[in-house]
Amino acid sequence: MRPLLASCFVLALLCAALARVVHADALDDEARRIAKQLQCPVCSGASVADSPSDLAGQMRSVIRAKLQAGEREEQIVAYFVERYGDGVLIEPPRRGIGLAVWLAPLTMLAVGAVLLWRLLRIWIRPRPAVSPIAGPSTATSAALHPPAAPYRNGTARAEGSAPASSVDRARAELDQFRREG
Repeated sequence: MRPLLASCFVLALLCAALARVVHADALDDEARRIAKQLQCPVCSGASVADSPSDLAGQMRSVIRAKLQAGEREEQIVAYFVERYGDGVLIEPPRRGIGLAVWLAPLTMLAVGAVLLWRLLRIWIRPRPAVSPIAGPSTATSAALHPPAAPYRNGTARAEGSAPASSVDRARAELDQFRREG
């Protein structure tokens, strides 16, 4: 009977040790998960879980101690936010200015999509075709080809020749574009 009791006792000790190891692993996993939510105040951009600084090590110890004391994740995160402010959170809170941080990329994406859609509509819109045989209308022709003006030497410019200056030509083309569009 003694050997059976001794083997049961050893088995109970092994089960207790195994349960303690499993509990410690679960506690470490939970502590790491919470530490990944917090940003190290010393290391820019590194989480408390990944930071090698002494302060991050102390924060990990506090997280572990609070988990052993039975505190919930929300309580632990609130403790650090109370001490260090919202800047300690890896993800900004979805309220106040933090809400703007969350919504700004979505807003910019929507505005860009609308602008791209409008620009594509303008580019794809069919233009009225001008028949090369018929030529421009008389109003367009008059705007493009004003009456012949004399050159500086006193001779008249030939009928149907280009306007005297590039400014006049640009104005005529702009007027034609406005009429067609």
